[in-house]
Amino acid sequence: GQIPVKLVGGQVNYGRVVVYQNGRWGTICRKGFTSSAATTICRQLGLPTPGYEMTHSIAKGSGAIWIERLTCSPSARSLSQCRISWNTSSCNHQDDVVLRCGSINSTIATKPTSKALVDVNLIGGSKSQGLVVVNLNGKKGIICDQSFNIKTADVVCRNLGYVGAIKSYSQYSKTSDFKPLLTSINCNGYENSLHHCSYAMAHTSKICEPEAIASVACETDNSNPAMKCDFSNGFCKWENEDTNKPKWIWHKNSYHYSPIFHTKYQSFIYLTLIQRQISSQGRIVLNSPELQQNSKGFPIEVLINYLNTGSAIKQLIIENIDTNKIVNNVITLNMASFQNDIWILRVFHFRPMRKIFHVRFVVVYDTASHTKGGAILIEKIHLNGCSYHEKKSIAAIALILAAGGIGLVFALIFTIAWIRRRNLATNNPPVQAETYNRIHESLAITNEGDAPPAYCPSTPAGHHRFSTEDRHAIMHIETNILDGNLPKYEQVADVNLPKYEQVPDTDNRRI
Repeated sequence: GQIPVKLVGGQVNYGRVVVYQNGRWGTICRKGFTSSAATTICRQLGLPTPGYEMTHSIAKGSGAIWIERLTCSPSARSLSQCRISWNTSSCNHQDDVVLRCGSINSTIATKPTSKALVDVNLIGGSKSQGLVVVNLNGKKGIICDQSFNIKTADVVCRNLGYVGAIKSYSQYSKTSDFKPLLTSINCNGYENSLHHCSYAMAHTSKICEPEAIASVACETDNSNPAMKCDFSNGFCKWENEDTNKPKWIWHKNSYHYSPIFHTKYQSFIYLTLIQRQISSQGRIVLNSPELQQNSKGFPIEVLINYLNTGSAIKQLIIENIDTNKIVNNVITLNMASFQNDIWILRVFHFRPMRKIFHVRFVVVYDTASHTKGGAILIEKIHLNGCSYHEKKSIAAIALILAAGGIGLVFALIFTIAWIRRRNLATNNPPVQAETYNRIHESLAITNEGDAPPAYCPSTPAGHHRFSTEDRHAIMHIETNILDGNLPKYEQVADVNLPKYEQVPDTDNRRI
């Protein structure tokens, strides 16, 4: 497997070389140390090449001396590809290897001091991939660096708002009208912005070979809100609080920076705190998505698997926040030094005050001069007894209101039509059978002698003979006849109309 290595006691790109073996760090003896070995270490660290052994002293090492002799070929990319002679106690710390990665005359250790000093964007590809163009003090240009690696690409992508890089070189034509502005840029991989990375300026307008032009393909967090999140695809909608402090970073696999070793197939989120990069004390917050209780009154179960390393992290506080921004402490975990570098699984319960709530993790840190920084990792967060509360968008609310309005209009139209129909039925009741009897009895009395039939519409003679209460009924019958609404058979049933023989036929005429 790969042998962990890092530089200590100096700056990002130079320092005393230490390797990790048998559970602790130890130095390398400079006997037979070559430039090929120095360059191999720089390659493994993702730093600019070539590597140079430095003769000046920075600080004498202490502890174990692991490697007595290191021999690497010019093409080796990691210590696992080199021949190693482990120490036989013939070396001391005056012989520790100190090296520098990058050109001796470069200014790679110079860092931007203004937060607005470095800006970055992508061209020549798509929104999430392309050639890296930096803006340094108002000057724009490309990065011409054959050592540009995935760790620096991760920081470039995070600077653009993505969760990290998929790869540090994309597959498209690398042509640009911009001239080289930086000959190298180096990030450790845990930075959230290029402001914390070191760089070297291009002092000449040399032509950059296409294979040396820095480009990236960035990764978007497409993970869904999960009540059982193992961070295999992203943050599961957990979010960093919007501050200028260090932020939680998603670790996908071993190709990216990790605060710990042996993480080849392990995904997690981590927070790295480096001395002098932030204020000495403070709090950093990670917020859950908005949640809702599945059953009111039942407790919420929280399961968390975490690891702490270093001495900068003092506490991990878990809080419950309701919709009124009222904060309730769930539990405070004190980070004890004897628990460092081991995964710890904890389960605890709480009862939210309201149905809708948030959970947040608060890291309390202290990076005073006596500490060496530190990191905290979270490999899983499981929440039981609650679910994701999805907020309806303005467009969805508008659609619901529009649909409700249309339904209300149809209901109103139907109600008005029903009321009008009911009123018509009330104002025009069916004519009763006894009314027909009285009308025809009057007609029989009126039609005496040679007078025309009283029921003829052109003959008003018989109308005045009807009783007053029948006149309205006759008018109603006439109206129905004119409207074509003849009374049904049932309405005139059992009416004793005069038979044909009962009508006098004095003029030998038939009706």
